[in-house]
Order: sequence, then C-alpha cells, then structure tokens
Amino acid sequence: MTKFEQWLSSFRGHDSDRQIALNSGLPPTTLARQLREETVTVETAVKIARAYQVSAVPGLLALDILIEQDLEGYAAQMKMELLSDEQLAAEVLKRMKRGSEVWNRPISHVEDDLKQIRDQREAQDLGAFAADSSPDEPEEGDEGFGEGP
Repeated sequence: MTKFEQWLSSFRGHDSDRQIALNSGLPPTTLARQLREETVTVETAVKIARAYQVSAVPGLLALDILIEQDLEGYAAQMKMELLSDEQLAAEVLKRMKRGSEVWNRPISHVEDDLKQIRDQREAQDLGAFAADSSPDEPEEGDEGFGEGP
C-alpha cells in the first residue's frame, strides 16, 4: 500500500476507489489508473480532499509534493501571526525564564554567529553567480592588452 493509499484509508470509510472518484468529480478510470501506476496528480489529491472535507496537505505529503520542512516554517509563521500581543509576550517571557545557551553568551558572540549564518545563506543564494577576487583581464585599449607570455 502506497503512502497515498494510506492517506485515503484514513478517511474513506467503506467507500471504494470508484466511489471516491465519483464523490470527487473524477472519472473512476482516471483514479484507478493513477493509483495503479502510482501517478496520482496534485489535482486529483486536492479534489479528493475537498470532496471528503479533509486537508489536502497530508495527501500532498504522501505524494512527496511537499515535505515536512515545507510546512514547519510556514506553520510557525502563521501561528505567530495569529497570536495576540499578550500571547506572544508571554511566550517570549516563558522562553527567557526557561533559559537558553544564547541568553548566557555575550551579545557580540551571538551577533558574530548570526552574521556567519547570514553570510552562509547569502553564499548559498549566490552560488555560481558570485564574483571572484581574481584580477580583471585587460581589455582592448588597456596597457598590456594582446601581449602574450
């Protein structure tokens, strides 16, 4: 049983694949073929999820369209946006009371670590497009242009 079929079994009850397709507005032969060939599309997963009033996210995870890391940052950001100012302040205070290795270090060390992390991310973003520090090649009109070794 594939991960997608496991997801289906979590809400399908006694519905057959044919009934799932019909409930979702899909031709039964299409769903049967996609399941058999393990080529279920995003559109199929979303239609099924909406028909059964379940989240499409676990289905997309089962299809390896999304991975857990895709959700972690998004979920955390959405949760923070939903918090009231009081709830957010309470969470910060709770973490400060609990303590952290970061709170026990001089701020200059933490700033250095953050700068290093930012630099690493920028280097990854630039990849092969980063400029190098090699000397400029002479161009036409420059002294030494066209002189060979």
